[in-house]
Amino acid sequence: MANFIRAARTQSGLTLEDAALATGVAKSTLQKIETDPSTVSFAIVLEVARQLGVTLFAVPAERREIVRRMIAHLPDSSTRAPQA
Repeated sequence: MANFIRAARTQSGLTLEDAALATGVAKSTLQKIETDPSTVSFAIVLEVARQLGVTLFAVPAERREIVRRMIAHLPDSSTRAPQA
């Protein structure tokens, strides 16, 4: 998820400082989210992701490969961000 958060921030043209102000977290917290999210509360990571427009899509483990294959065949799949 860290890669998607960083991509959303940079594609929006936001600096770390700007994004931190916009999401209500410290710049150091946002930097940790982008580099080592395991050191930050999952609730905070999810909230920052939501505020930056990153959506979490959960799939049961036993259906993950099926869903991956289905998504890979959707139109415009070449424009989606890489999986984290």
